[in-house]
Amino acid sequence: MEGEVNRILQLVAGGVVPVSYIVPRKSYRDYHADLFPETNGYDPPLTAQQWADGMNRSVSKVSLDPNMWKERPQKIVRGPLMQRREDPLEVKNGVVSSGISMTDGNESLPVKLSQQKNENLLPKPKPRIWSAPRSSLDAAPVPQPRVPSIKRTFSLRASGPFEYKKDALPMLRRSDSLRKRSDSLSLNNDTYSKDQRKFAPASKYKHLKGKVLRDKHIENIKGFDQSLPAECDGIQVNARRIAIPLSGPGGRVAIFNLENTGKIGSGVVPALVSGYKVMDLAWDPFDDSRIAIACEDSRLRIWIIPEKGLTDSSNVPDLIIESHSSAGKISLVKFHPLAKDVVAAVTSDHRIRIWDFKLPTEPKIVINSHGDQIFSIAWSPCGKFLASVSKDSLLRIFEPRTCSSKPIREGPGPTGKKGARIFWALDGELVCVTGFDKSSERHLTLYKSDDLNIPFQTTTFDTSPVLLIPYYDEDSSTVFITGKGDSTIYCYALSLQSPYIHPLEPHRSTDIHRSICFLPKRACDVKQVEFARAYRLINTTLEPLSFRVPRLKMGYFQDDLFPPTRKLWCPTMSSDEWFASKNKEPPRVSLQPDGMPNLYGLNEAMPKLPESGVKASVPSPKIENRWQKEQPKKTEEDIQRVISDRLAVDLRLEQDNREGVEESEWAQKKTEEDIQRVISDRLAVDLRLEQDNREGVEESEWAEE
Repeated sequence: MEGEVNRILQLVAGGVVPVSYIVPRKSYRDYHADLFPETNGYDPPLTAQQWADGMNRSVSKVSLDPNMWKERPQKIVRGPLMQRREDPLEVKNGVVSSGISMTDGNESLPVKLSQQKNENLLPKPKPRIWSAPRSSLDAAPVPQPRVPSIKRTFSLRASGPFEYKKDALPMLRRSDSLRKRSDSLSLNNDTYSKDQRKFAPASKYKHLKGKVLRDKHIENIKGFDQSLPAECDGIQVNARRIAIPLSGPGGRVAIFNLENTGKIGSGVVPALVSGYKVMDLAWDPFDDSRIAIACEDSRLRIWIIPEKGLTDSSNVPDLIIESHSSAGKISLVKFHPLAKDVVAAVTSDHRIRIWDFKLPTEPKIVINSHGDQIFSIAWSPCGKFLASVSKDSLLRIFEPRTCSSKPIREGPGPTGKKGARIFWALDGELVCVTGFDKSSERHLTLYKSDDLNIPFQTTTFDTSPVLLIPYYDEDSSTVFITGKGDSTIYCYALSLQSPYIHPLEPHRSTDIHRSICFLPKRACDVKQVEFARAYRLINTTLEPLSFRVPRLKMGYFQDDLFPPTRKLWCPTMSSDEWFASKNKEPPRVSLQPDGMPNLYGLNEAMPKLPESGVKASVPSPKIENRWQKEQPKKTEEDIQRVISDRLAVDLRLEQDNREGVEESEWAQKKTEEDIQRVISDRLAVDLRLEQDNREGVEESEWAEE
């Protein structure tokens, strides 16, 4: 009834994905006979002996119209397949003479006669479950409707046989109602109507735009390794360089400087050669020149890149951290966000080892509480806790510096076995997980960090075998979600107010990316209101992508969009202090450039840091301030200042454009006047006229006349 004309099962890596072919129609209430002609039935026309005797007979045709199924007699079959025999009784008009079995389509429902007393054996139809409306991202491009199952209501007679209620209408269930209640979008009934959404807090980043920076492309990158394990995110980038794993033997990793844009030569690219297959890699957050590469030989190699970049290939790392041979390959590497020289690594023996680079011989801490493969780990923003998600569908939070390796909190995670990612949000109050469910649907789930037993919000994306990889920006509380081979980057704003997950404007591209990574916050161009920047690997091109918020007052620092950020590019403590159970909060600095005034004056009292254009540390603003409405315009002077910044104002006078005496001529003329004045001072010059010496009429005589 939903216009599905064909369905195939696609075998992918790690599962089977159903693919439906649907003909769109305006209405699906009526049966479309033009789409579904009569097809072969399920009754054999010949027996084996009849076929051997030379008889030929075609298979009878049946209609797929559900309304005709009610009038068709149904045969009841029971017993083993090898000893199959038909029951002489038939189902006509929905009544069975004996309570052996009842069929609904091709599905058999066994019923025992001893259980028919005082008990309704068939489940009662459940009411419709209206879940929270999904985000607008699910509305595109073409939905995949499912064929609804037709359920009939039954009544149990006192004598025993079942019958259909002739007046009962078929009840159609939504696909979401067939799931368990715990798998719905919200487990604490956080559904909201359209009226309630009007009062939901609006994010200032709602209308973000993704802009491709055409002048900063890096082209002709060949040989990207597509056989990386699912735990590896792919390419890695910091503020100066980007690391790309290359295919082929030797475990090569190419390093490119971001400032060297354009086309790369077609020769041999200098790379770091590990000698074994690369499993994962990560940049040191406090040193843009140091990178850690994990390999399948149970070793973690540390390289220090020269200041001008790689000029030749190198196979000699600066430091080698070797794990036990029984540990197997290292699949994950995560640097500590606050402590220097502290790194956590996941090995194939389901353990997490934490090393200190100063003492690389033995791991300082070993966590061995996992019973299956570890998909992802994440340090908390404060650096005290470590969260993990594993293949046994469990979430765990550890406090590594305690003597016990048991988790302090534990709860159910995603049920899918294809992989998952975990990250912290909202200053450690939320633990977020991206993964799969049993039907291969991708989703984002939020948990309270102090209670992992029940997730309180979930957003479902689509059905795909590609794992979703998140990136979280803690200053804007925005998460970017995409996968390898996707062309869309989903954007959400997270908050502690319902509905908790606010959909933002997604970025859609015509080309799919093979891998994607985001730069640290300090690499953003705040003058262009850029709050996040990413690099996408498209075929053989590295494409920079800038996420910006449209604003009118571009000449001002948008202090409402850029709150004081944590200074995560400098270590807050040493490794000895962290292993000694000391805790320190990182300082907060402002990203305001020099000479750029504040828009709202939220951070005017901040003193400047020496040797840098960033500001001194201040207390962190509350999360609720990020969702408040923008302040109104102050005075008319601000408007005039904005207009003067936008328009070109010519302050020259009209006479300035006229031709005049040049400076050289004016100086020459001034010199001649000075010479004449000197001569007149030295000589007695008689300036009287000739007629002045003649005698004339006196004034008295002139008056009488």
